Amino acid sequence: MYSLARRIQKVTIYSFHSTTNMGLFDRFKSNKNTALPKGAHLLTIQNVQKLTPQAVQLTFDVPTALSDKFNFTQTIFSPADSTILSLIFQEYKKNNLPFKIQLQANGIGIWNGEVIIRDEKQKEINGYPGETLDEKSNARLSQEFKRLRSSNLFIKIDRELTIKVNSFTDPVVSNLDLEALRLTEIAEAHLLSKNELLSAMRCISLIYKLKEELTNQATTHLNQADSKKFIDKLDGALQKSKIQIGNVYIRLKDIQF
Repeated sequence: MYSLARRIQKVTIYSFHSTTNMGLFDRFKSNKNTALPKGAHLLTIQNVQKLTPQAVQLTFDVPTALSDKFNFTQTIFSPADSTILSLIFQEYKKNNLPFKIQLQANGIGIWNGEVIIRDEKQKEINGYPGETLDEKSNARLSQEFKRLRSSNLFIKIDRELTIKVNSFTDPVVSNLDLEALRLTEIAEAHLLSKNELLSAMRCISLIYKLKEELTNQATTHLNQADSKKFIDKLDGALQKSKIQIGNVYIRLKDIQF
């Protein structure tokens, strides 16, 4: 079996704040001149981390000015990432890999000293700390809050093709419009906060963006018959998927997107 990490051995941990050690994923850098539809924002990769010889994790930073947005639009894979895409499709074709999709919306996150984890209390605050607008803005931009606003895409190739997406928010109350998104009933039925549902929408947006790109790439890397099987299998896995929000599991198809 090919090793996914071997293909990206130059990218153990990569941050866009660094100007050295550019690796396979340096095309993900945000283009600030790109025009986006209202309510959407660019995917900005904060770092790429090799987890195991067959697994990689991409962490996406949520722009500070758009902390209530969820609709990702920038491409995940660029043409320069053909090596990783080829690996995914080669392993699928060779082993007829099943898909395993895990979606975890964590709502408010907390930093435990090493990683971000879900705050089981989901304790919200009304605004960023500070007496003046400058102080509040500085708090919003601080590492303490900024690192909590992130989404992660995890891809692992083993006996199955595992795709895991999770998302976190900071503790400031979200202004997500539940009524417009037809989420009011779900929120009330499961006692979910806006921050929990905001992280859920980011997970869903990211998995659908990944599906779109893998679907488009399937016809390039596979023959017509195999690409149809790949697309049908991926679609079937998504149709059966549930998103975990705390201790609640909701069918993906029950959330309109």
